[in-house]
Amino acid sequence: MAILAPACAKARSRTCTMGSRDNIIISNGFNLFPLVHAAAAMAMVGRLGLFITGAYPTPGLCRLLEGSGLVSQGKLQRLRDRQGAIPPDRVRSLAGAELMAAAAVRLMQRPASAGLGNWLDRTSFNLYSRTAARLIARQEGRGGIYHYRSGFGQMSVMAARRCGMHILCDHSIAHPCLLEPLITNGGRMPDPASLPPPSPWARMLRDDIGLADDILVNSDFVKETFLHLGWPADRVHVIYQGVDEGFLAACPPRPPPDPSDRRLMFAGHFGPRKGANILVDALTRLAPLDWSLDLVGSLEGETARCHHDFLSQPRVRLHGTLGRRELAATMSAQRIMVFPSLAEGSARVVTMAMAAGCFIITTPNAGSPVRHGQDGLLVPPGDAAALANAIAQALAMGEAVDRIGAANAERIRRHYRQATYGTSLESIYDRLLQDGRKGGDA
Repeated sequence: MAILAPACAKARSRTCTMGSRDNIIISNGFNLFPLVHAAAAMAMVGRLGLFITGAYPTPGLCRLLEGSGLVSQGKLQRLRDRQGAIPPDRVRSLAGAELMAAAAVRLMQRPASAGLGNWLDRTSFNLYSRTAARLIARQEGRGGIYHYRSGFGQMSVMAARRCGMHILCDHSIAHPCLLEPLITNGGRMPDPASLPPPSPWARMLRDDIGLADDILVNSDFVKETFLHLGWPADRVHVIYQGVDEGFLAACPPRPPPDPSDRRLMFAGHFGPRKGANILVDALTRLAPLDWSLDLVGSLEGETARCHHDFLSQPRVRLHGTLGRRELAATMSAQRIMVFPSLAEGSARVVTMAMAAGCFIITTPNAGSPVRHGQDGLLVPPGDAAALANAIAQALAMGEAVDRIGAANAERIRRHYRQATYGTSLESIYDRLLQDGRKGGDA
C-alpha cells in the first residue's frame, strides 16, 4: 500500500499572514487548461501573485507567429483562446518548454524517432518545472499557496515549500494508478492489492501528486479514486469546473420541443475510454428502433476500424471536431446526449450539453453533476444492456425529455459557471491558509 498512498514528508505547520493570503501562485502547464480560469478569478479579487503557464498569447508572441507563416490561422486562434482576464505583469509564459513538448509529440508518432521523442517529452516537463522553481524562489518569505497542475510540479514544489507556501495539486482525471486498470476492468474499481505496476507516465504523475499538501479534483468520482487508494478524505477537495461564459453566450435558442426527434448525440474522442465500444453494442441491440446518432469529435483509429460497418450506416453522422460556436449550435439542436465513459475527470462535454438543454445518459465514472432520474439517466459503466435500456427509455419519454433538458440548462447557469468556480476556489484557499496544516502533519 505504500506504493499507492501519498508519501509526503512531515513539515511544520504555519500560521497564515495577511501577506500570504494575497500571494496565490498558479501553474497551468501546457495547453489550454481550466487553471487559466482560476488565475483570472484570483486576479479579479487581487490575490494572484503569478500565473505560470506554457505558450500564452502575449501580443509579441502572436505577432511573431503570425509573421513567421509557420503556424496556421486555426492554431493561432487556439493559442489566442488561451487568454484570460489576467494582468500581463502577472503572466510568466514558458513557451519554449511547450514548443519542445509539441515537437516531442511529433517525434513519438514515428517509430524511428519514438525514443528521442520520449526523451524530449520528459525534458520539456523538467525544463518547465526548473524554470517555474526559479520564478517561485523570488517569492521567498511571502508564504501563500502554490496551486499547480499535476505533472508540472516537481522541482517547483520544493521551491514553493522553501518559501513557506501551502502546496495544492490540481488533478483532473482518475488517479493515475487507476486510469488504465479502470478501462481494462470495464469501468469497475479494481482491487488495490492486484494493480499492475504503473507506467512511467503514471508513476511520474503519482509521485508529483504525492508532493502536495492537499489535492483539488474536479468531481466526486475522481475523489473516490483517491480514497480507493488510501488518501485521507480531508486532503482531497472537490470543485466542479464551470462552463465558460463564451460557450453559454454561443448557445442559440433551442427549437420547439419535438418528441418525434429521435436523434442521439455523442461528443468527445470516440474511443474505448469514453465508452465507444459500449455505445456501439447498445445501439446494435436497439437496431429495430428508429434512432440516429450524431458523433462529434475525433475517432480513435482502432475503434474506427473495428466498427467500420456501424459507422458507415446512413443513420450515423460523423461531424468531426467542431469549433466552440459550432459545438454550441449542434448541442442546442439535440435532445439526448449519450456519454457512457469508463473513466473521466469531469467530462466537460456533459456539462456543456446540459447547458445547451440536453437530456443526459451517462455513467457515474463521467464525473458529471448529473443526478439519476432528475437530469437524465445514470447507467453502470461497461454495461451495454443497461445502456440500451436507458436509451430506449429516453426515446419513449416524449416531452419529458425536453422539460428535463430545459431544467438542465437552468441548473448549469445557476450553479456551474466560471463565477461559481472562482468563488468556491477562493473558499478552499482560505480554509487551507487558515488551517495551516501541511500534508504530512498528523
